[in-house]
Amino acid sequence: MRRIYSSITALIIIILSGLQFAYAADYKYDATKICDIDTAKKYFSLEDKKQGDGYTNLEKELNDSNGDSVALKVRIAFEKARAQYHDTMKCVFDVATIQLLGAPAGLSDNITKDNLPDLTKALSVINDADKVCALDDDTKFRDLVDGTGAANFVPKLLDFYNTYSAFITDYLMKESEGITSDSSGNLSDALYDYNSLQMIMENEIQDSIVALDTATQTLKQMRLAFVMHVRFECMLKDLKLYQTMLKNLRSIVTVLPSAIIDASMPK
Repeated sequence: MRRIYSSITALIIIILSGLQFAYAADYKYDATKICDIDTAKKYFSLEDKKQGDGYTNLEKELNDSNGDSVALKVRIAFEKARAQYHDTMKCVFDVATIQLLGAPAGLSDNITKDNLPDLTKALSVINDADKVCALDDDTKFRDLVDGTGAANFVPKLLDFYNTYSAFITDYLMKESEGITSDSSGNLSDALYDYNSLQMIMENEIQDSIVALDTATQTLKQMRLAFVMHVRFECMLKDLKLYQTMLKNLRSIVTVLPSAIIDASMPK
Protein backbone atom coordinates (compact mmCIF):
# COMPACT_ATOMS: atom_id res chain seq x y z
CA MET A 1 0.00 0.00 0.00
CA ARG A 2 2.85 2.38 0.79
CA ARG A 3 4.29 1.79 -2.68
CA ILE A 4 0.96 2.69 -4.24
CA TYR A 5 0.75 5.90 -2.21
CA SER A 6 4.35 6.76 -3.08
CA SER A 7 3.65 6.23 -6.79
CA ILE A 8 0.55 8.41 -6.63
CA THR A 9 2.46 11.11 -4.79
CA ALA A 10 5.30 11.03 -7.30
CA LEU A 11 2.82 11.25 -10.21
CA ILE A 12 1.05 14.25 -8.67
CA ILE A 13 4.35 16.03 -8.07
CA ILE A 14 5.37 15.44 -11.69
CA ILE A 15 2.04 16.78 -12.97
CA LEU A 16 2.15 19.85 -10.76
CA SER A 17 5.81 20.44 -11.55
CA GLY A 18 4.92 20.52 -15.23
CA LEU A 19 3.01 23.72 -14.57
CA GLN A 20 6.30 25.43 -13.77
CA PHE A 21 6.97 25.84 -17.49
CA ALA A 22 3.96 28.15 -17.68
CA TYR A 23 5.11 30.09 -14.63
CA ALA A 24 5.35 33.83 -15.07
CA ALA A 25 7.04 35.64 -12.23
CA ASP A 26 5.98 38.93 -10.74
CA TYR A 27 2.25 38.93 -11.19
CA LYS A 28 0.60 41.70 -9.25
CA TYR A 29 -2.00 39.28 -7.92
CA ASP A 30 0.39 36.80 -6.32
CA ALA A 31 -1.36 35.12 -3.41
CA THR A 32 1.90 33.57 -2.19
CA LYS A 33 3.34 37.03 -1.55
CA ILE A 34 0.21 38.24 0.21
CA CYS A 35 0.28 35.16 2.46
CA ASP A 36 4.05 35.58 2.96
CA ILE A 37 4.86 31.99 2.12
CA ASP A 38 8.61 32.66 2.31
CA THR A 39 8.36 33.53 6.01
CA ALA A 40 6.17 30.50 6.68
CA LYS A 41 8.71 28.32 4.91
CA LYS A 42 11.44 29.41 7.33
CA TYR A 43 9.56 27.66 10.13
CA PHE A 44 10.61 24.33 8.62
CA SER A 45 14.18 25.30 7.81
CA LEU A 46 16.82 22.68 8.64
CA GLU A 47 19.82 24.48 7.12
CA ASP A 48 23.02 24.66 9.15
CA LYS A 49 22.88 27.52 11.67
CA LYS A 50 19.59 28.71 10.12
CA GLN A 51 17.17 26.33 11.74
CA GLY A 52 13.60 27.53 11.90
CA ASP A 53 11.30 27.76 14.89
CA GLY A 54 9.93 24.27 14.29
CA TYR A 55 13.40 22.82 14.88
CA THR A 56 14.56 25.07 17.73
CA ASN A 57 11.30 24.76 19.69
CA LEU A 58 11.35 20.96 19.67
CA GLU A 59 15.05 20.80 20.51
CA LYS A 60 14.39 23.01 23.50
CA GLU A 61 11.51 20.77 24.60
CA LEU A 62 13.57 17.60 24.17
CA ASN A 63 16.41 19.05 26.24
CA ASP A 64 14.02 20.21 28.94
CA SER A 65 13.33 17.46 31.47
CA ASN A 66 9.79 18.54 32.28
CA GLY A 67 8.45 15.01 32.64
CA ASP A 68 6.62 14.86 29.29
CA SER A 69 7.33 11.85 27.10
CA VAL A 70 9.22 12.10 23.83
CA ALA A 71 6.10 10.89 22.02
CA LEU A 72 4.05 13.81 23.37
CA LYS A 73 6.73 16.38 22.55
CA VAL A 74 7.15 15.14 18.99
CA ARG A 75 3.39 14.95 18.49
CA ILE A 76 2.92 18.54 19.68
CA ALA A 77 5.73 19.69 17.37
CA PHE A 78 4.09 17.83 14.50
CA GLU A 79 0.68 19.40 15.13
CA LYS A 80 2.23 22.88 15.24
CA ALA A 81 4.06 22.22 11.96
CA ARG A 82 0.90 20.88 10.35
CA ALA A 83 -1.09 23.95 11.43
CA GLN A 84 1.62 26.27 10.10
CA TYR A 85 1.62 24.52 6.72
CA HIS A 86 -2.13 24.16 6.21
CA ASP A 87 -2.96 27.67 7.46
CA THR A 88 -0.55 29.11 4.90
CA MET A 89 -1.89 26.91 2.09
CA LYS A 90 -5.47 27.86 2.99
CA CYS A 91 -4.52 31.52 2.91
CA VAL A 92 -3.09 31.21 -0.62
CA PHE A 93 -6.21 29.63 -2.10
CA ASP A 94 -8.56 31.88 -0.09
CA VAL A 95 -6.80 34.98 -1.39
CA ALA A 96 -6.85 33.72 -5.00
CA THR A 97 -10.58 33.00 -4.69
CA ILE A 98 -11.37 36.41 -3.19
CA GLN A 99 -9.28 38.18 -5.81
CA LEU A 100 -11.17 36.50 -8.61
CA LEU A 101 -14.77 36.21 -7.41
CA GLY A 102 -14.56 39.49 -5.52
CA ALA A 103 -13.43 41.44 -8.60
CA PRO A 104 -16.93 42.77 -9.47
CA ALA A 105 -17.19 44.19 -5.94
CA GLY A 106 -13.71 45.72 -6.12
CA LEU A 107 -12.04 43.33 -3.66
CA SER A 108 -9.08 42.34 -5.82
CA ASP A 109 -6.64 44.95 -4.55
CA ASN A 110 -5.14 45.71 -1.15
CA ILE A 111 -5.84 42.29 0.38
CA THR A 112 -3.89 41.35 3.51
CA LYS A 113 -3.66 37.88 5.03
CA ASP A 114 -4.60 39.13 8.49
CA ASN A 115 -7.79 40.85 7.33
CA LEU A 116 -9.36 38.99 4.41
CA PRO A 117 -12.48 40.63 2.91
CA ASP A 118 -15.87 38.99 3.35
CA LEU A 119 -16.42 37.18 0.07
CA THR A 120 -20.03 36.29 0.96
CA LYS A 121 -21.11 39.95 0.81
CA ALA A 122 -19.11 40.51 -2.35
CA LEU A 123 -20.93 37.70 -4.13
CA SER A 124 -24.15 39.69 -3.92
CA VAL A 125 -23.03 41.68 -6.98
CA ILE A 126 -21.67 38.78 -8.98
CA ASN A 127 -24.80 38.79 -11.16
CA ASP A 128 -24.84 42.56 -11.61
CA ALA A 129 -24.36 42.76 -15.38
CA ASP A 130 -23.00 46.33 -15.31
CA LYS A 131 -20.32 45.58 -12.72
CA VAL A 132 -19.42 42.17 -14.09
CA CYS A 133 -19.34 43.25 -17.71
CA ALA A 134 -17.19 46.24 -16.78
CA LEU A 135 -14.42 43.72 -16.16
CA ASP A 136 -14.49 42.31 -19.67
CA ASP A 137 -12.79 45.19 -21.43
CA ASP A 138 -10.46 45.96 -18.56
CA THR A 139 -6.83 44.85 -18.97
CA LYS A 140 -6.72 44.66 -15.19
CA PHE A 141 -9.15 41.73 -15.34
CA ARG A 142 -6.90 39.93 -17.80
CA ASP A 143 -3.98 40.38 -15.41
CA LEU A 144 -6.19 39.18 -12.55
CA VAL A 145 -7.19 35.98 -14.36
CA ASP A 146 -3.56 35.26 -15.22
CA GLY A 147 -2.36 36.17 -11.73
CA THR A 148 -4.77 33.81 -9.98
CA GLY A 149 -3.77 30.92 -12.23
CA ALA A 150 -2.25 27.90 -10.54
CA ALA A 151 0.81 28.10 -12.77
CA ASN A 152 1.60 31.42 -11.15
CA PHE A 153 2.24 30.00 -7.69
CA VAL A 154 2.32 26.18 -7.90
CA PRO A 155 6.14 26.16 -8.11
CA LYS A 156 6.28 28.09 -4.84
CA LEU A 157 3.67 25.85 -3.24
CA LEU A 158 5.56 22.74 -4.31
CA ASP A 159 8.74 24.17 -2.85
CA PHE A 160 6.85 24.93 0.35
CA TYR A 161 5.44 21.39 0.42
CA ASN A 162 8.87 19.85 -0.19
CA THR A 163 10.33 21.85 2.71
CA TYR A 164 7.42 20.80 4.94
CA SER A 165 7.64 17.10 4.03
CA ALA A 166 11.43 17.16 4.50
CA PHE A 167 10.92 18.65 7.97
CA ILE A 168 8.67 15.71 8.83
CA THR A 169 10.75 12.92 7.26
CA ASP A 170 14.26 14.24 7.92
CA TYR A 171 13.65 15.60 11.39
CA LEU A 172 10.42 14.71 13.18
CA MET A 173 10.44 11.07 12.14
CA LYS A 174 14.04 10.67 13.23
CA GLU A 175 13.35 12.39 16.54
CA SER A 176 10.40 10.08 17.09
CA GLU A 177 12.83 7.16 17.11
CA GLY A 178 13.75 8.31 20.60
CA ILE A 179 10.32 7.16 21.73
CA THR A 180 11.49 3.54 21.86
CA SER A 181 14.23 4.45 24.32
CA ASP A 182 11.93 6.58 26.41
CA SER A 183 12.19 5.46 30.03
CA SER A 184 8.81 6.89 30.99
CA GLY A 185 6.93 3.74 29.93
CA ASN A 186 7.35 0.10 28.98
CA LEU A 187 8.72 -0.98 25.61
CA SER A 188 5.42 -2.18 24.16
CA ASP A 189 3.74 1.17 24.84
CA ALA A 190 6.71 2.99 23.40
CA LEU A 191 6.62 0.90 20.23
CA TYR A 192 2.89 1.52 19.89
CA ASP A 193 3.39 5.29 20.23
CA TYR A 194 6.23 5.18 17.73
CA ASN A 195 4.32 3.19 15.11
CA SER A 196 1.19 5.31 15.52
CA LEU A 197 3.11 8.57 15.14
CA GLN A 198 5.02 7.26 12.12
CA MET A 199 1.76 6.29 10.42
CA ILE A 200 0.20 9.69 11.15
CA MET A 201 3.21 11.47 9.65
CA GLU A 202 3.33 9.25 6.57
CA ASN A 203 -0.39 9.80 5.95
CA GLU A 204 0.08 13.55 6.33
CA ILE A 205 2.78 13.61 3.67
CA GLN A 206 0.54 11.72 1.23
CA ASP A 207 -2.66 13.60 2.07
CA SER A 208 -1.01 17.01 1.79
CA ILE A 209 0.14 16.57 -1.80
CA VAL A 210 -3.25 15.12 -2.80
CA ALA A 211 -4.98 18.10 -1.17
CA LEU A 212 -2.68 20.47 -3.07
CA ASP A 213 -3.54 18.79 -6.36
CA THR A 214 -7.28 18.92 -5.59
CA ALA A 215 -7.17 22.60 -4.61
CA THR A 216 -5.18 23.45 -7.74
CA GLN A 217 -7.64 21.68 -10.04
CA THR A 218 -10.59 23.30 -8.26
CA LEU A 219 -9.08 26.76 -8.68
CA LYS A 220 -8.49 26.05 -12.38
CA GLN A 221 -12.13 25.09 -12.92
CA MET A 222 -13.36 28.08 -10.94
CA ARG A 223 -11.28 30.47 -13.08
CA LEU A 224 -12.68 28.99 -16.28
CA ALA A 225 -16.24 29.17 -14.96
CA PHE A 226 -15.84 32.77 -13.84
CA VAL A 227 -14.43 33.93 -17.17
CA MET A 228 -17.36 32.24 -18.92
CA HIS A 229 -19.71 33.95 -16.47
CA VAL A 230 -18.28 37.36 -17.34
CA ARG A 231 -18.58 36.66 -21.08
CA PHE A 232 -22.17 35.42 -20.64
CA GLU A 233 -23.22 38.46 -18.61
CA CYS A 234 -21.75 40.74 -21.29
CA MET A 235 -23.61 38.84 -24.01
CA LEU A 236 -26.90 39.20 -22.12
CA LYS A 237 -26.26 42.90 -21.63
CA ASP A 238 -25.59 43.35 -25.35
CA LEU A 239 -28.74 41.38 -26.20
CA LYS A 240 -30.81 43.63 -23.94
CA LEU A 241 -29.35 46.67 -25.68
CA TYR A 242 -30.13 45.09 -29.05
CA GLN A 243 -33.67 44.35 -27.89
CA THR A 244 -34.14 47.97 -26.80
CA MET A 245 -32.88 49.25 -30.17
CA LEU A 246 -35.27 46.95 -32.06
CA LYS A 247 -38.14 48.10 -29.86
CA ASN A 248 -37.39 51.74 -30.68
CA LEU A 249 -37.09 50.93 -34.37
CA ARG A 250 -40.38 49.03 -34.27
CA SER A 251 -42.15 51.98 -32.69
CA ILE A 252 -41.03 54.14 -35.61
CA VAL A 253 -41.87 51.62 -38.32
CA THR A 254 -45.40 51.00 -37.03
CA VAL A 255 -46.42 54.65 -37.48
CA LEU A 256 -44.88 55.06 -40.94
CA PRO A 257 -47.80 53.63 -42.99
CA SER A 258 -50.21 56.24 -41.70
CA ALA A 259 -47.68 58.99 -42.22
CA ILE A 260 -46.85 58.09 -45.82
CA ILE A 261 -49.19 59.50 -48.51
CA ASP A 262 -50.63 56.87 -50.81
CA ALA A 263 -49.34 57.87 -54.26
CA SER A 264 -52.26 56.09 -55.99
CA MET A 265 -54.80 58.38 -54.47
CA PRO A 266 -55.66 61.59 -56.43
CA LYS A 267 -55.32 64.89 -54.70
